Amino acid sequence: MISLTDNLAQDRQLVGAKAASLSRIHSLGFCIPPGFIFEKSYSESLVARAGLQKRIQWLQEEGPLLKETYVLELGADIFQRLQETSLPSEFAQDLERCFDRLGGGSTALICRSSGLMEDSENGAFPGIFLSEPGLTSSAALQKAAMNCVCSLFQPKALRYWLRLQGSQAKFSMGLIVQHFVNTTGAGVMFYWNPEAILIEGIRGSGQGLMSGQKRPVCYRKNKDIRGTWEVTGGETEREDFLGTEQLQELARIGELASKEWKGPVDVEFGFHGKSSSPYIFQCRPVTRELSERVGKLADFPCISSSQGVSCAPGIVRGLAVDPDRGGLVPGDSSKTIALLEVLTERNYDLIFDVNGIVTEQVGSQLNHLSIACRELGIPHVSGIDQARTRFHGRRIFMDGKSGIVSLEADDFPHYEKNATVQPSAFIQANLFYLPYFNHGRWDTQGTQRPIFRGGLYLILEALYHSKTEQDFLGYMIRRMSETFGKEKEAESMIFRLPRLSSEEYSILNQSIEGSGFTQERLERIFQKICEDVKKRLGVTLYLERCPE
Repeated sequence: MISLTDNLAQDRQLVGAKAASLSRIHSLGFCIPPGFIFEKSYSESLVARAGLQKRIQWLQEEGPLLKETYVLELGADIFQRLQETSLPSEFAQDLERCFDRLGGGSTALICRSSGLMEDSENGAFPGIFLSEPGLTSSAALQKAAMNCVCSLFQPKALRYWLRLQGSQAKFSMGLIVQHFVNTTGAGVMFYWNPEAILIEGIRGSGQGLMSGQKRPVCYRKNKDIRGTWEVTGGETEREDFLGTEQLQELARIGELASKEWKGPVDVEFGFHGKSSSPYIFQCRPVTRELSERVGKLADFPCISSSQGVSCAPGIVRGLAVDPDRGGLVPGDSSKTIALLEVLTERNYDLIFDVNGIVTEQVGSQLNHLSIACRELGIPHVSGIDQARTRFHGRRIFMDGKSGIVSLEADDFPHYEKNATVQPSAFIQANLFYLPYFNHGRWDTQGTQRPIFRGGLYLILEALYHSKTEQDFLGYMIRRMSETFGKEKEAESMIFRLPRLSSEEYSILNQSIEGSGFTQERLERIFQKICEDVKKRLGVTLYLERCPE
């Protein structure tokens, strides 16, 4: 048992990465909760008592070559046998001694895992290994220590390890036992340099932020905002709680820590009371930059694009599925894109079975889940309104870096050839700056006709923003008026309404239950829209019905 302030505590091969980092941050003069480290020999003594050394060594060496299902079965057997083994007497006695020296129950404690394979340059293993807070008895501390060691072999730990190709496995850990701090505010900081700092925080405990359960307040400092802090987000409007002194102190901590670690750092912190000096709970290298792009942007024909918030970069296309409505198959090689209300720790295992994640609520860029997505190459876009209703069962394209999610036009094979418009009485070149218009294909007479990405595009967009057919009609009229009203020289144009198949109408009708859209019904709606645009703007829209 070693004090966190002892020089031996900085040997990560002895105590684990998390414990060594805490000792290093303390040596820089910053505050950490008092506590002790149980070096790796304690967890290894439990493994030896259970007779599992050879089995675990074989798992370390051969696991990457085996099927995942077999690795998980082996891990479950190791986990069960450890749980059935009592702590070695020296381990139990030292835990009791530690409990007494840290207050004997007068102050709640926390037992934290400090794995030898976590918090490295290759992988942080964020939120993978167990921590148990609020311990007020020696028996509870001993049970927590057992659970932390066993968490090395839980399914998400093994699956994470298997996906970090090239990561050396060291199924051993130290343990940290500290005073549990009831924070008034907590968060995480990514520090690159004095002109590139991102801090996310929430009131109360940081668990709500790191687990994805609460939306944080974001403090951003970069060269574009000239030394000031930009504040966004939060559970309520402008619920920022970090003052200037606290932000300056965090920036100072980040600067010194980045010099100590010789690169960008990820710092977890918490404030107690009105102090401007935070407790530091963790400091580790930033393993993946927020701006990193995974994959290559492809030119997929897309419609109904939505702008969200980038939480993890990457380019992916595939079938979008709301897991609550079925369609996700764990371990399936043909992975899908998951649609969620919010990504939290209860969805952690989901990360291993999907190619991308889209959430409706705005999420954190710095919490455990987003870090995990970046390390595993899983694009994650948050803040896409009604994503589960709009995209379930559809093929979508997502760019995790830009935060854009779109429906693929392949779901609507009639769309490209039918959604066209012919302008008259104004210069064609002026048309291309308008929303929904792109340069089209050359026709047989050598003229390039503009493609109006409006018919189906507007239908979809209106459906996603409407609860009733009256909402739908009002939205369509407003958007069409905005579109055609910008071209002052326009006197008239021929609008070609897309003709869709019965399957495509089935897709549309999923958006408004019981709406019963048909080609004839849409033509009547668009005729009403044309009349309204003429009345409001003086622009004549001639509705042309596509041939069968």
